[in-house]
Amino acid sequence: MKTLDFDYSVPEELVAITPQPVRHDARLMLAQINFGPLDELLFRDLPGLIEKWKSENHLKKIVFIVNDTRVYPARVRVQTANGGLGEVFVLNPRAKAGENISCLMRPLKRRKVGEHLYKVGCKTPLFTVVSLQPPLVKLANLNQSLEDLLQEEGEMPLPPYIERSPDSAQKYAGLDRERYQTVYASNFAGSAAAPTAGLHFTEELMSACRASGAEFWPVTLNVGLGTFLPVKSEAIDDHEMHSEWCFVSEEVSAKLEAVQKEKEKGDNSSAIICVGTTSLRTVESFFQQNLPAGKWFSTNIFIRPTICKQKQDLTFQDFVPYSPQCTDALITNFHQPQSTLLMLIASLMGSPAWKKMYSHAIDKKFRLFSYGDSSLLLLNEKIWPKENQK
Repeated sequence: MKTLDFDYSVPEELVAITPQPVRHDARLMLAQINFGPLDELLFRDLPGLIEKWKSENHLKKIVFIVNDTRVYPARVRVQTANGGLGEVFVLNPRAKAGENISCLMRPLKRRKVGEHLYKVGCKTPLFTVVSLQPPLVKLANLNQSLEDLLQEEGEMPLPPYIERSPDSAQKYAGLDRERYQTVYASNFAGSAAAPTAGLHFTEELMSACRASGAEFWPVTLNVGLGTFLPVKSEAIDDHEMHSEWCFVSEEVSAKLEAVQKEKEKGDNSSAIICVGTTSLRTVESFFQQNLPAGKWFSTNIFIRPTICKQKQDLTFQDFVPYSPQCTDALITNFHQPQSTLLMLIASLMGSPAWKKMYSHAIDKKFRLFSYGDSSLLLLNEKIWPKENQK
């Protein structure tokens, strides 16, 4: 299957550059596996949906799996000795003194091993280039600890399509530090990007969801290259997924296993809703690999469509949908064309359902990408029959 199979045209005006004034005022598209869009709501309508599902679908338990990782200020603006401006994107913020720092960098052309990178506007050296292995760069930091450097010079690692000039970066610094972070983020900062599906939750909304009968169970995936590195290969199977670190506590593991055992016995009265693709990839990796709870593990799981080889005349319509092991629904934003995240959505929803979703989102002017609107994908037809959702 080709990377171009997951392309679509993005109207520039729909790319969200700033968040909604209030997190839970984002729009929410309700969609069904193999079907597509069902309804248009607001994210703050979740408590009402929970009450409806418990009543009409006879659910006794509704659980949101949230990724509680915290984003660190990974982007550092630099300049070269001749005054050329650039950015360093730090990937391992916990690097100790003397350890090389793994980074992305732009622009990468004409960089040389041994070259110094300076603080913008002055001759204070921040980094020295140690090695160049595109897309990765290894740097050594100078004069201060990496943690202190990031706190003083770092900016929130917004995606590159959200352009912030030095002046606008200063203007939006406070907003981005607050809003490019979930309200339930832990104290341990390990992510080079936000788990954006969770950005729409407020403490007020979470309280209302709990009052309606929902629970929130945290897992952790520290977002890195595996989530946001672009697909450069022509065929999606040739794309290399980089590893990311995850954690599932013993308590959450036991609860998830209990729900799984219920479903194995035919009891579908509990619904697991993953908030974001990172939460889904965490629990899928955890159970597929049969890993021990309470210990960090790495994952490079790449959930993507697989062509049905039993058919002679293969088309894009003939891929085999991916069936999650313990996820009944997914909350997720609208993702960039040709990205691994869009491939994940396509593999869950089926085709042409995902295309209907994205066409509908663009027709109805949903805001796209990290600071944009959201969708709620109903994946388990035993819990959410189509006829009950129209």
